[in-house]
Amino acid sequence: MGDRKESDYEYKVPFGTSLFNGEGLLRPDAYLRMATDVADQHVRSFNANNGMLMEQFGVAWVLLSMEIHRLSPVRQNETLTAKTWCTGWRHGMFGRDVLFRNEAGEAAIGVGSMWTLFDVNAREIYKGEEAFEVMDLREEPSLYPGKKARFKTRKYELTEVETRIVQPSMIDASGHVNNSRYGEFLYDMMSKEARARLAGVDHYEFYFHGELSEGDSVTLSRFESDEEVLVTGSKEAQEAFVARAVFR
Repeated sequence: MGDRKESDYEYKVPFGTSLFNGEGLLRPDAYLRMATDVADQHVRSFNANNGMLMEQFGVAWVLLSMEIHRLSPVRQNETLTAKTWCTGWRHGMFGRDVLFRNEAGEAAIGVGSMWTLFDVNAREIYKGEEAFEVMDLREEPSLYPGKKARFKTRKYELTEVETRIVQPSMIDASGHVNNSRYGEFLYDMMSKEARARLAGVDHYEFYFHGELSEGDSVTLSRFESDEEVLVTGSKEAQEAFVARAVFR
């Protein structure tokens, strides 16, 4: 590895038809899946991948927030190129950006995210230091320096839409709902009219405030306007996540 920066590493990301909706547009869950897959592949080179962290320390990366900016259209069966890098850390929270370019070399998708380590056995944020000490992450400037870990919804008049039960197929290796499933929640809660305007989405935002596990009952609520769609999921009256689609 030597003196190489994190952003010197490059990854090919092929796009299959399963990531697109019936109108040939990427669904919100596809962006989450692609960004987290690239990050997971990348940190293996920096002593920070989930497999090693789980085996040695019983911890895994969990996503606190992610904002996804649609910079140019992505075509089916196109192969994108991705780079990702750590944008700093404080109080156990790590920033990570991902930039996808299309086959013409144009910026297609920009991602800013916040992560932390989760103690899988204790089911709480990791409070130790040993796992951080073995990492070789290297800070570089962020594309989105104003990104935040939480989002307040008090100003929104939310309408309860439905309640869902977390199914076994939604659970990942960390024992809770996989990140991409929250993109599915957002997409499913959009009205037909909002889904028809998917090409006009400027960016998506996802904020994870609490853990959802198998068997949990999740109440999904929505606010929708010409400017945005906002969806929340609550467990036992406590907000577990917030997801937004903001239109241009």
